[in-house]
Amino acid sequence: MPRHRGENGTPYADVRALDRGLSLIEALADNGWSSPASLSTATGIDRGTIYRLLATMVRCGYVVRRDEDGSHALSAKLKEIAAAIRVEDRLAEIVSPLLAELVERIFWPSDFAILEAGRLKIVASSHHLTSMTFSRRLVGKHRPILRSALGKAVLARMTRDELATALIAMRSAEPGVDGEDEAIERAIAETRAAGYASSDGLFDAKVSGIALPVTAHGRVMGAVNVVFFRSAITIEQAAALYLEPLRQVVATIERRLAETAA
Repeated sequence: MPRHRGENGTPYADVRALDRGLSLIEALADNGWSSPASLSTATGIDRGTIYRLLATMVRCGYVVRRDEDGSHALSAKLKEIAAAIRVEDRLAEIVSPLLAELVERIFWPSDFAILEAGRLKIVASSHHLTSMTFSRRLVGKHRPILRSALGKAVLARMTRDELATALIAMRSAEPGVDGEDEAIERAIAETRAAGYASSDGLFDAKVSGIALPVTAHGRVMGAVNVVFFRSAITIEQAAALYLEPLRQVVATIERRLAETAA
């Protein structure tokens, strides 16, 4: 039996009713309270289908109907669903394809990490896209903040108030951080002076890395690194070769985050 292809090139046929339902949701989002007739005009969907779609959405709780004039609007249920989209997931969605493009340019892999509850968590990675790696399954893993370029990059971009708050969480999550005030200040000063963060075999004796912070909405969101084998290249050589491509990736991430906010 032949398989029908959808418009997006997949081997699956498009679900027309779902497509129309989503178009109706978008129209309601754009126009607010709307009559079935105006929704039919806005979407190009015949009025009979509009009535059936609206009745289904009202029954499922996604749309509410106003008895006075029969107009419809989106319900709070959709807002609750949208609120469930985690910042981490949205960041990974933006960053992942850019890390894939970067690894094609420089061959060495990269990670994007965020500071979450006092721990540095990798939420996107390109290690699985290159053979020049030491681990292919890094998403969801944690890295020590003071012994990773990612962690240093995040700390160095924070304001004093942000850093004070972060340290409280870090000391709770990583007991080894307690009493490391001098090491933290030194790492921040060195990173700011260099213009980038680095780690030379501090986490893994075979691996080094450089990193830059990612900022949006006036605060640091995380950091992106480039990691490489110590036996292949030095920190200074890596900075000379890869810092500019890394800056370009960070600039693109920040621009897309700003566009998303807008």
